[in-house]
Amino acid sequence: SLGVCDDGLLELALFFGVRFSMNTTISTSNNMSMAWISIEFLLMFVIGAVVFRLTWAFTQKKLPCWSSVLILVAIILLLVPGHIDETLIVEFGGKTPPKHLLSPLAVNLLRCVGVLLGAWLATTVIGKRKKIGLEDKPPYDDFP
Repeated sequence: SLGVCDDGLLELALFFGVRFSMNTTISTSNNMSMAWISIEFLLMFVIGAVVFRLTWAFTQKKLPCWSSVLILVAIILLLVPGHIDETLIVEFGGKTPPKHLLSPLAVNLLRCVGVLLGAWLATTVIGKRKKIGLEDKPPYDDFP
């Protein structure tokens, strides 16, 4: 059904976009530490969009969606360490990177900006889908 197919287009586009971006960033970056930071940003971008979209699927209201995204941002700021583990870069074939210039707070803020931008993209897509009329349809029109 077309409605079922359209529901996953945002997530599919984000998946392929992040996969392409990560491969391009890793292969073209001289500084693996900066590549790792951009991968973290892209990953948080996808997580923000998915959290917003999942909350929207259950509630169909923007206030709980943005609340869940802001709770995720608070968790990232308070509980996630702000350093990047360089041993993972070495484990996956990179050289030991030089220390990056960003402070732990800056790394966490970059992650939070990624989550917020991903949620903003999801709310934009939902708004466009509502304008077209795809969000208001029952999921299975042909099912009795």
